[in-house]
Amino acid sequence: MLRNSDGTWRVSQNHLVRTQPILSIHLDAASQFYSKISQHENVHVAQFTSGLFANYWAPATAYARVQSFTDTEDYRLLARVNADVTAYNQEQSALASPVMKTSGESQAYDVSDPIQPQFFYQRSCRPAFQEKVTS
Repeated sequence: MLRNSDGTWRVSQNHLVRTQPILSIHLDAASQFYSKISQHENVHVAQFTSGLFANYWAPATAYARVQSFTDTEDYRLLARVNADVTAYNQEQSALASPVMKTSGESQAYDVSDPIQPQFFYQRSCRPAFQEKVTS
């Protein structure tokens, strides 16, 4: 943020960055299911870095929303920017959630389902991710 000659504060640079997803599996690496789950979760990492969700949570879009904000106090401007970026993240989550529950999970299961051993539910039916999303 920079202070203008008239005393108002403005957003001056885009310091927003999109964090990269980190694979985190809460299962002992010796588990017979570790490889299967790891491959499934790696699909989700790829979806967020270059695939299905690559255009969500875009720093340039978030910055475009706040770049014209000004205030006479720096702390109020910062609070306003933080509130808007938080709102943007929530909007993106609401948009991405139904896609994750359908296409996102389907793509991941297409990779992990063929890997042995099979989960119990794979012998009876494939899970349905067509849940109703509520806010």
